[in-house]
Amino acid sequence: MSVKKKRLTKLGLAFRIWTVIVFLPIFNLLVGIFIAFALDCQVDEGSAHRCLVLGLDIGGVLYTMLVSGWFILFSILYGPVGYTILALIYGIKRFKERGDQAKP
Repeated sequence: MSVKKKRLTKLGLAFRIWTVIVFLPIFNLLVGIFIAFALDCQVDEGSAHRCLVLGLDIGGVLYTMLVSGWFILFSILYGPVGYTILALIYGIKRFKERGDQAKP
């Protein structure tokens, strides 16, 4: 694999990792809502409510999942900033590669 391919692969991996980081709070919130709805449990931001599944209370876990949905605000703010930085790094690397090819 050439050096150019390795750089693009590392940058592609960085884009994928950043995408997971940005969408993780949204995914966590949706999974919590789905579980609460499927089990017919009451979940709100005020406090944790009992939600029994096979004799185990998962109300605290559901509460944590839904309250952690507030991290979406950070995702909305810092997600595009991270993508912009990665795009600038990609553009600078491409510009340098073109400059190196033009020199004899």
